[in-house]
Amino acid sequence: MNDTLWAVVAIVIAAATALWFRLRGGSAGGEAAESGRSTTFFGPREIEGYVRDHIVEIAEEQFPDNRGLQWIVYGFQHREDLGLVFAEVEPRPDVVGYPRFQFAFLTPRTPPPKQVAAYCLESGKYTLLSKSGDAPRNLPKQLG
Repeated sequence: MNDTLWAVVAIVIAAATALWFRLRGGSAGGEAAESGRSTTFFGPREIEGYVRDHIVEIAEEQFPDNRGLQWIVYGFQHREDLGLVFAEVEPRPDVVGYPRFQFAFLTPRTPPPKQVAAYCLESGKYTLLSKSGDAPRNLPKQLG
């Protein structure tokens, strides 16, 4: 390969590495000085990983009287129309008051995602249990 092609390959590798580190929440060889807003996007797939890794802390923040439980993440639903990702979870043992929950997370530009609502499974439907001031106005009262 000629020198120009090697230079292009090196630039592409450096850009891909920097992007990977930014998406993971770190930096590649020091922080770049940026003014203004961050360009990092913490998308639905990153939210899934974050929720799976931090479900106990998330649930204990939602239910501070129920610490030390095991929480199982069953799956995710991406609602682009609301800009939310819903995580279906279950506490073990079942001592929180409902058998399952869905936690709603905003899709932020930077990590970590912000939980904005919790739904409880009641009579076969998920009903809104709580929401934060950051929740979208069109947040549904029930999930199908």
